[in-house]
Amino acid sequence: MACARRLPWVLLCLLAGQVPAHADTYKLTDERGRVVYTDRVPPEAVKRGMAELNKQGMTTKVIEPELTPEQRQALEEKAEQQRQAERALAQKRNQEIALLSSYTSENDIDLARRRNLALVGAGILSAEARIKALQRRQAYLEKEKLYYEKKPFPDRMKRELAMVTAEIPKQYAIIEQKNKDALAVNERYEQQKIQFRELKARLAREAAQLKKQ
Repeated sequence: MACARRLPWVLLCLLAGQVPAHADTYKLTDERGRVVYTDRVPPEAVKRGMAELNKQGMTTKVIEPELTPEQRQALEEKAEQQRQAERALAQKRNQEIALLSSYTSENDIDLARRRNLALVGAGILSAEARIKALQRRQAYLEKEKLYYEKKPFPDRMKRELAMVTAEIPKQYAIIEQKNKDALAVNERYEQQKIQFRELKARLAREAAQLKKQ
């Protein structure tokens, strides 16, 4: 007891986990990393963070340390990742709602696929018919050009032959793109079938779980 009486009062308070009973007491860390209790806050200590204590030594307010540029960037990146995840989840839910609103069965998806493939196929047939017509016109103009071998080929026919010759490769390019479109259409509806099947199975499981409850 005699030894305890000789200990400084502030140290006794610290050992007891309490602080001096000032109206405004602050717990902070100094530049050496030591915990300090004070009723006056040095301006430079604010950046390191602190806690405001009441007369009973209980924390009433916490001031977080000032973030470093690296910490601030890390928080911003984490927040952006969270926003992206939320947007992706919302998009997925919207897709599921649209899927259930558009189709009642996988047969409906197959029907929609055939309908869209037919549209693409019609575009291919149109381009093929255009190519045949252009080739016939090209052959005619080339034959006419032979007739004008010993005299000037009319400018009008010359321009038309150039236009027809340039248009044929364009139509072949259209066919090539339409074939790619057909593959994309088929893949898109195949993915929708898979999603529809998985979604229906999940909803069935959730309904079964609700019944058990």
